[in-house]
Amino acid sequence: MATFHTPHSSRPRPGQHSDLPPPPPSLLPPPPALPSTFSSASQSSPAPRLSTRSELKVNWEKILPLIADCVQARKAHQEALDDKIEFGKILGSEYYRKLSETDAAKINEEHERLDEIGKEKGKIVVAKIKSLGETDWWPVGPNEGSADDYRNMVEYAKELAETAKSMHEQYLKNANDLTLPVEPDPRPLKRRRLSDAAVPPMQPADYGRFGEAPGEAGGPGRAHWRHSEPNHLL
Repeated sequence: MATFHTPHSSRPRPGQHSDLPPPPPSLLPPPPALPSTFSSASQSSPAPRLSTRSELKVNWEKILPLIADCVQARKAHQEALDDKIEFGKILGSEYYRKLSETDAAKINEEHERLDEIGKEKGKIVVAKIKSLGETDWWPVGPNEGSADDYRNMVEYAKELAETAKSMHEQYLKNANDLTLPVEPDPRPLKRRRLSDAAVPPMQPADYGRFGEAPGEAGGPGRAHWRHSEPNHLL
């Protein structure tokens, strides 16, 4: 009987390793971006100039009358609004409906006068508050010791920003160094496919054709099993 050789397929079978090179190791995840606080710390503005005692005294003498004017104007405006509201209650009363046209006209004129007074008082309040805001003055300010603490805090924040930036750059450098290059196989692809192709594992159902399983007592040895498996009789 003729003996036929069963060629091996180059396609990997179950239990057989592929001849392709292993994939490169995965890169480390990208580090999170630095907060905007660190990037803007180096561009922080210098500490504000503090007012001297003489400047504070002048400012107090200027600001206190303006504050008092605002308070008085706000009080007068509120009184005018209250008068208008109380007088307006007459317009919806039974007494107003029983008045003659002449008396009702006088009440309407008084109500309109109170309305105009309230509007004028409101304009005064707005003007007083505007003049107070244009002074560009803040009544409570830090002392000289607080200014030194502020400068030290700014310098410390700059140092922290530089340290965080350096650690971030070192992290990126270490992540790139951990990427190992894959060395190519010097053998041709065809030679690798023929030499690396593993013998497909035998199933228990195939043992009857060759006797006992390899390695069992009385059965063929591993070398004989390996050489005879591809060239069996059909």
